[in-house]
Amino acid sequence: MSLQEPLLRVTGQDRKQTISSGAGATALPPIAFPPIIVWPGWGRILFVVILGTFISLCLTVWAEAVHDLTGLTTDQLLEFGSIPFVSTIFTYFHIWLALWMTFYPIHYTGCCQIPGTNTGLGWQGIVPNKGIKMATKAVRLMTEKLLKVEDIFKRLDPNRVYEAMAPAMRPLLAKVISDVGQEVMPDFWSVLPASVKTELVDKACDDAPRCIHEMFEDMHRDVHSVFNLEHMVVEALAQDLEMLNNVFIRCGNQELSFIRNSGAYAGFIFGSLQMVGWFFYRKPWTLPAVGMCVGVLTNWVALKIIFEPVRPVKLGCCELQGLFLKRQKEVSAEYGRTIAAQVLTSDRIMAAMLAGPTSAHLYDLLSRHLQEACDSFAGLSGPLLRYSAGDRFQRSKGVVCHKILQALPSLLLRIAPYVDDSLDMAHTLQDKLAKLPPEEFEGLLHPVFEEDEWKLVVVGGVLGALIGVTQMYALPS
Repeated sequence: MSLQEPLLRVTGQDRKQTISSGAGATALPPIAFPPIIVWPGWGRILFVVILGTFISLCLTVWAEAVHDLTGLTTDQLLEFGSIPFVSTIFTYFHIWLALWMTFYPIHYTGCCQIPGTNTGLGWQGIVPNKGIKMATKAVRLMTEKLLKVEDIFKRLDPNRVYEAMAPAMRPLLAKVISDVGQEVMPDFWSVLPASVKTELVDKACDDAPRCIHEMFEDMHRDVHSVFNLEHMVVEALAQDLEMLNNVFIRCGNQELSFIRNSGAYAGFIFGSLQMVGWFFYRKPWTLPAVGMCVGVLTNWVALKIIFEPVRPVKLGCCELQGLFLKRQKEVSAEYGRTIAAQVLTSDRIMAAMLAGPTSAHLYDLLSRHLQEACDSFAGLSGPLLRYSAGDRFQRSKGVVCHKILQALPSLLLRIAPYVDDSLDMAHTLQDKLAKLPPEEFEGLLHPVFEEDEWKLVVVGGVLGALIGVTQMYALPS
């Protein structure tokens, strides 16, 4: 029986549950998507009150004066005034809806889903639908432009790792040595003086720092054989779509709120133009036609201004750049903090090492070093011990490996705070992201869900046409 076989009984799921239940970077609370209804600032409230008062006076006290000036009756004033009002409310709503549909619902809601898409007689948010693809692209940018796994692990000091484990190391080694003695060589262990047993534990504790140091040196030579960063990040984000949404919403919350609010201004402007057009050309078909155009145009602009133009463009005294890119430093800080707190945490890294696709290589490496430590522990008496104990010595080495590796998850939990502090992923990602050229920074979030933006533009056009049809029957021609 190989040394790995007993270890395989400690299932990957058990290892994940043990390690993920402990310390790690503090998780950030979920952030709410910008709501559709918000309490406006006092300036906007004052403007609405003044505008409402003015309109009320025009319809009542000043009705005759307005009629003399414009030739419009009260009913006609209501007719024309409803056009920019409806346009403002509609544009605000459908832009918010387009943004919301980028992220929600997390799972497909409806029926008759078209295979390989997020549509059918229902919908799934673009971001969660593209979860695996987005996560893969993000992690490849990390590994190619931002992080080198080798550099990450070099930040860990084996001596500090042992210091963090030390309080639990002596009780563990004492129990392992006692258990092995009783299981493998009970006759020999029962007559061994207590002072000799204590000496054995002391020697094992003295050898532990050297063993840990050698393990780290071995891992540094080929860290990719024991840790697959891409698999860890993709699995974390793809399996927890709410967390994936949270990453993007947290980083782009300011842009999402700005675009939602801009919908009201855009709607008022387009509605005012439509009102003027209706004054001169009252053909019913123009209402759904214009509504469709407004829906398409405003959704398209709302989605485009997040990322375009990529680089600043001078337009007179103004400078235009994608909202997301304009805040590259602030977004980098938020992205780094979010990824560090929710994805690249010590508990996730260690769980990936213990139960990920490279775990077999890690356990081979650890088993080899533990066996070497057992040989070193036997010292000069090794040949005599092997001769007198026979197969039992080899068996005892296997039992030692098995018991220590079983206890490994609980040992690693003790070093989680040190690992998080040493890796300092938040500042590492923040600094690297802030220095990326705008084109590469834009590539972090945009290209994957850009493929499905046209669907949101179409939704805006359909809603605009429906509102126009409603107006067509509500307004007199």
